[in-house]
Formats: sequence, structure tokens, C-alpha cells
Amino acid sequence: MLKKTGIHLILTPFIIILLIHTILPTPPPPQTTTTKPPQKTLVGIYFYLWYGNPDGTPGTRHWDNTPDTPVIGKYSSYNESVINWQIDKIQELDIDFLFLSWWGEDSFEDNAIKKLLQVNSKRTKPINFTILIEPYTGDRLAIAQSKDPTGQPSFNYNQTHEYIQKNFIYPYPNQYQHYHGKPLLVYFNPAQPPPDPRYEIHVTGDCSPDEPWEDWVWMLCDYGATSDNTTIHPPWFTDENQRAQNRYCSVLPRFDDWQLYQNQFRNVWHRFDVNYTQGLYDRQWLLAIQETKAGNIDIIGIFGWNEYQERTQIEPHNDPYQPDPYYIYEKTKHYIKILRQTT
Repeated sequence: MLKKTGIHLILTPFIIILLIHTILPTPPPPQTTTTKPPQKTLVGIYFYLWYGNPDGTPGTRHWDNTPDTPVIGKYSSYNESVINWQIDKIQELDIDFLFLSWWGEDSFEDNAIKKLLQVNSKRTKPINFTILIEPYTGDRLAIAQSKDPTGQPSFNYNQTHEYIQKNFIYPYPNQYQHYHGKPLLVYFNPAQPPPDPRYEIHVTGDCSPDEPWEDWVWMLCDYGATSDNTTIHPPWFTDENQRAQNRYCSVLPRFDDWQLYQNQFRNVWHRFDVNYTQGLYDRQWLLAIQETKAGNIDIIGIFGWNEYQERTQIEPHNDPYQPDPYYIYEKTKHYIKILRQTT
């Protein structure tokens, strides 16, 4: 009896302690303070695949009316060596993705994009891309803002979206650029695409007050001259502050379509900082970096890599106004490096 009582007396304190711990609430785990890293601002560049012959030879397609020449010579957008050289140079700039100019199913550019993506997918580090849908015409789809007898847009957006999903997103899910958790799809004005839950859709243009569907400013600049056709050069066109809009900001080194005008391909012309002497590109990059620092920008779009007829290219090229073929290319690298130090 005494032995059993002794054991009972020894165990009693432990039982009481266990009961107390059971009744009292469990203290919360220690709090650790974590700082969420800032979101990286993406840099995209507009890329055009309308040059040369499908057999990979330079040819003359789209090389007329071009005062400047690539340092690698006039080329074909189907040439595998050219594609690899271009992607190498673009990745050296630390650019995140390409806006690929697309002109409809089975067009020259459609097939050139497929060629580029095949080459890109074989690279050790492929570059991301998105599709820029241009206001094209053709038997399959009507021009983006043309009207049928009822006054409704006749452009078959759903067919286009399905084609892009089947041919560009499904085959390359790891390279297709996403934004807000969805594949990014960009239209060039005057398209008016309806909402599509499959995509994050934006429309780029001059964002005039009469075109509210455009939400990403393509080109706004001053420091230049325009033709007497003032209807294409309204006051908002020169308001550079509008370039940072809807968390997107555009930059371009210059604009000059005088050759197209002279050869009657256009009935108006614009020329902005043709000689790179007015600092247009610098001003635009400084604004883009400033807006990024303020937390207002997700994507910066460079217009563009190789648009030679409008002379906005930053691809290394021989230029009658600039002896250094890498002048604008290196300037782009400089500003992207500053941007990366910001975010």
C-alpha cells in the first residue's frame, strides 16, 4: 500500500503539468519579417519578320526604301543563322521578350514566325515572345476595323485567338510571354478585340481620345517635323507624358518615313530626331526609368529591333547619319543596365 501511494505522489506533479499545457492555448510560432522583392519590369522589343525570301536568301522583299543596312547585310527572316545572330544580340541587351509582328494565317510573316520559334526552341536559353496582331487583310479574315452591312466589326477575333493558341502557345508554353497570369496578346490599332478569358489583351496605338480601346501608347514623340496633314498629328501626339500609360511605356530612338512618302507609299510623313542629335531616345528612356522607380511600369516596349522602312531599328546597322553601327544598340544596353539596377 505504501509503495503504491509513493508512486502516486511522484507522478501527480507531472500529471498536473500535462493538464495545464493541455488547457492553455498553444503560443503562435515566432513571427519572421520578410520583404517581398520588387517585381521585375519586363522589357520587350518589336520584331519584324517580313524580309527576304522563304528559301533563306536575302532577296529584295521589304528592303526597298531603306536608307540603312544591317551590319550583317540585307537578310531573309527565314535564315537560321540570321535568326540566331539576332536573338544573340537581343539577349546581350538583357531584353525579356519579343513582340512578333503577325499578319494573319499562312502569311509570309506567319511562316517566318514559325521558323523563328523552331530555331529559338533549340537554343540553350530561348527568348520569350508574344504575338503582335497587325491590322491585316486577306481572304481568311477581314481588316480589323472593316464593317459588315449591320455595322458590326467583321474581324473574326475568336478564330484568330484559337489559331494563335494552337500554333504559338500550345507548342511553346514555356516561351510564350505571360502577363497577369495569362498569355499576353497585343493588337495594333485600329483593332477592337473583345475580352477573352484565355488572354491578357492590350491594344497599342497613338491612344487618341476618339479611340478609347487603345490602352498602350505605341509612339508619342516630339523634336521633329510632320507633313501638313494635321489630322494625323493632333496635340496629344506630342505629349510625351502620355507614353507611360496603363503600366506600359514605349521608347523609340527616332522615326523617319520620308522615303516611303517620297516613293508614294504614304501620303503623309513624320520625321523625329533623324540624326540622333536631339536626345529623343535619352529623354524617353529617362522617363521610362523614372516611372519604373515610381512603381508605375510593368512593361517597357522598345520600337523596335528591325523596322528599317520607318528607321526605328536598334539592330546594329550602317547609317548615313551615324558612323558607329552600334551607336543606338549600345545606348539601349546602357539604359537597360540602369533599369535593372532600379528593379
